[in-house]
Amino acid sequence: MTPCSHRAVLSTGCRSPRAAPRAFTLIEMIGVLAILTMSAAVLTPGITQRLSRLRAAEDAAEVQAIGNALREAIKTDQAIPGLQTWPLRVSANLGISANEVRYSVPGESSTARVYLIHPSIEPATPTLSSALTDPVWSQGVDGADTVSDARVMILSVYRPGLPLPLSSGAASSASVFESLWSWYYDPATRAPPAGWPSDWSRNGHCLHIERIQLLSLFRKVTFSNLMSGTRNPFLKVGAAAATTMGSSATHDALYLEGTAFRLYQANPGSGTPGPLQIVHSLRDSVNFIYENDRWGIQ
Repeated sequence: MTPCSHRAVLSTGCRSPRAAPRAFTLIEMIGVLAILTMSAAVLTPGITQRLSRLRAAEDAAEVQAIGNALREAIKTDQAIPGLQTWPLRVSANLGISANEVRYSVPGESSTARVYLIHPSIEPATPTLSSALTDPVWSQGVDGADTVSDARVMILSVYRPGLPLPLSSGAASSASVFESLWSWYYDPATRAPPAGWPSDWSRNGHCLHIERIQLLSLFRKVTFSNLMSGTRNPFLKVGAAAATTMGSSATHDALYLEGTAFRLYQANPGSGTPGPLQIVHSLRDSVNFIYENDRWGIQ
């Protein structure tokens, strides 16, 4: 049989022998595989680095959100939580599980976050030693006289297998706390905080610290009784029972932002408060004055 003519190919679809498909040779297949392998080798580190940067950014955002939730929980609860309850208070505020607060990668114990408390935090429960006391401080009727070193930190590591070299609770010393408080990541050296284990060498980028200055949550409140000695008005702070100012002409204290005050008229000859006169939610420093049997705000 003779090959199809050019006219026959156009009219009948007869295929020229030279148009038959040609399979890949073994050498060509090896060449393609080599190109794919080299491409993967070039692209994989870049992909890994991008994923690492993405996880770092996510962890930084998570720790910041946890810090904000802790601030709100302190104001809502009118208490500074200890190491046992801080994840619960934060998780309730954020609407996530406590394990998502405790760990950067849930299920990976090496990514446990650390809640570090200044060892000389004030106000604090008098028995505070290692912050095992929980809560560290609860606001009462009298508020706080002083707020010094009222600072906590949340430390987070997003890389599994690189655990933080310290535990939650009160820092072992003020100098350890201050060193971490003042540490910031330097991209040039990638150094972790001073004195950390060799595993952390050039891994400072894996650490995120949320610093929480509790002083900013407090406001100064003054109660002035201009009728001291003749009238003893009552006040109620938060969920505490109403109490009288007694013989005190003035009471100055620090209270958490958001604290609810209820101020009652004096009720001479009775141990119970008179009519409710003022309901106030604390936002800024304020001076309450009792004069002519009425509470006022200055």
